[in-house]
Amino acid sequence: RALAENIEVPISLVNRDGLILYANRAIARIYKQEVPQMIGQRWSTVSPGTWEGRKVLIEQAIRNNEKQTDVLPLPDGDRLRYFRRSFQPLCIEGRIEQVLISGFEIEEKDLHKEETLAP
Repeated sequence: RALAENIEVPISLVNRDGLILYANRAIARIYKQEVPQMIGQRWSTVSPGTWEGRKVLIEQAIRNNEKQTDVLPLPDGDRLRYFRRSFQPLCIEGRIEQVLISGFEIEEKDLHKEETLAP
């Protein structure tokens, strides 16, 4: 847990309904919130504009028990930042009910490369 809390990679753990069970400081900074504010909220509240795409990937990860990926553009002042996200299903007590979402920032020039790698 100490690693997840201190790493500069944005990480969150959600259930199939998008309820945030865990969030680290890196993801809280991106969404301009404190970690305790995020825990217990739904992604649809934290980031309504990105919820639909996130919901689809969460559902696919759980249903197929298979990692899903995408690239998310996020406005940051007068520029867009791009994050390559990974949605990893987690098996807990024999059931897949949660998804670990992580990401890393990519440069705009690398978007074309990312699109050609997408499944």
